[in-house]
Amino acid sequence: MSFFSVIVTVYNKEDYILDTLNSIKQQSYSDYEIVLVNDGSTDKSLDIVSQFEHPNISVFSTKNNGVSKARNFGIEKANSNYLVFLDGDDVWMPYHLQDLKKLIDKYPKEHIFSTAYTEGKGKNLRSFQFTTSNKKIQKLNYFEGSSISSILHPSTIAIHKNVPITVGGFNPKYSNYEDIEYWFRIGLKYPVIFHNTPSVCIRKTKNSLTTSSFKIENHYFFEDYDDQFLNDKAFRKVLDINRYSLAALCKVNNEQEQFLKLSKKINSKNLHLIQRILLAAPKPIYLVLNKFKNLLRRYFN
Repeated sequence: MSFFSVIVTVYNKEDYILDTLNSIKQQSYSDYEIVLVNDGSTDKSLDIVSQFEHPNISVFSTKNNGVSKARNFGIEKANSNYLVFLDGDDVWMPYHLQDLKKLIDKYPKEHIFSTAYTEGKGKNLRSFQFTTSNKKIQKLNYFEGSSISSILHPSTIAIHKNVPITVGGFNPKYSNYEDIEYWFRIGLKYPVIFHNTPSVCIRKTKNSLTTSSFKIENHYFFEDYDDQFLNDKAFRKVLDINRYSLAALCKVNNEQEQFLKLSKKINSKNLHLIQRILLAAPKPIYLVLNKFKNLLRRYFN
């Protein structure tokens, strides 16, 4: 049995999936199986996958059920004690699995492991900040570590196979913010062993969550936690940061009722100045200011 099961989910990623698979093949740590779930792709993704040669890959095709069901299907088919995930347009650095293995070896009784990540392509990479110390390896509370950016991401995380038994799988009702909903459930149950060295590159693509068309019914709005953990400052801050992101999406997509509903729930003290300005701005002004938010943040900080 392989040490890792690498669960890859693919939906219409013909321009990216080969790079993704090659980044797995180039790992310095090689004790893994690949479980690839083709989630009803209508482009050439499956043809490209079929031509990819690897001694330990299993390919499954399903109808298009969404990313949550695809990941859950991959979990069911996985054979290893540790499950890692990789979206069909992201890429790993050659040392990603090796870094995860080091975390597991150092903390064998823990269940959740992750690494830092970047976003972009080529030289245009954006680094993310986390509320962590400068230590390379650390044991963190998810919410305390994620008040700037989440320390968990679908393409960075490794989980023990017992985690889905304990907290369940990804919620198939949602295809947007379904990952954050899962991180909340995980964070309330387990600490995170985090490697502060980026080993994953997240790529914005046509069919990525970051650029997908907005369908309000597919989004998770965190209403389960409206009256929960009211005295947990770290939890409430991460909750409000995610509410802010959802409110911004609603503003841009003219979902005024949901925007107002979210805005009223946010404690503005949990947002930085630029976020507060953007939240209050009318849509036309928001669209202009949002293009320069990183520059504004540097100026005001």
